[in-house]
This record gives sequence, structure tokens and C-alpha cells, in this order.
Amino acid sequence: MGTNIKKIDWNKIGLAIYPYVVILLGIYLMIRFQILNHAVLLTSDALLHFQRFYDTSM
Repeated sequence: MGTNIKKIDWNKIGLAIYPYVVILLGIYLMIRFQILNHAVLLTSDALLHFQRFYDTSM
């Protein structure tokens, strides 16, 4: 009776999740200012989008 336990290859798992970690870190770095200062950056087309939302709600 031998135990058939597979060993986990952590290097393979690390390489599989590495791109996702890099993407999430990049996203965090881009929105870090907004999170820390509780501020929202409004760009030049924000008014256009707000008007679109208002028009669809009417």
C-alpha cells in the first residue's frame, strides 16, 4: 500500500500566476493616488459620459 501523493511544483504555479500579479500591481500603482486621497480624477470627456448616463435614464 503505497501512498500516491503528488508533490506540488511551486515554480510552475508561480510562473502561471506571475502575469496576473504584475497586472494587478500595475493597476494598483495607477489608481493608488485616487485610493489614498479619496479623490477621483475627472478627464476631459467625463462630462460627455455623465450626459450620456443622464440621457439614457430619461
